[in-house]
Amino acid sequence: MFEPFFTTRRTQGGTGLGLSIARSLARAHGGEAAYLAGDAGARFSLSLPTA
Repeated sequence: MFEPFFTTRRTQGGTGLGLSIARSLARAHGGEAAYLAGDAGARFSLSLPTA
């Protein structure tokens, strides 16, 4: 889910990189982004260390 992928929505502005970039930025700052399984749609957790 966090791996970059090919998108057919390039003409609409999509790149297929959103989650990959979000996780990379979180990790670069000592945090993490994760998928949370659930029945009511997609949910994600973003955690960053306190400054």
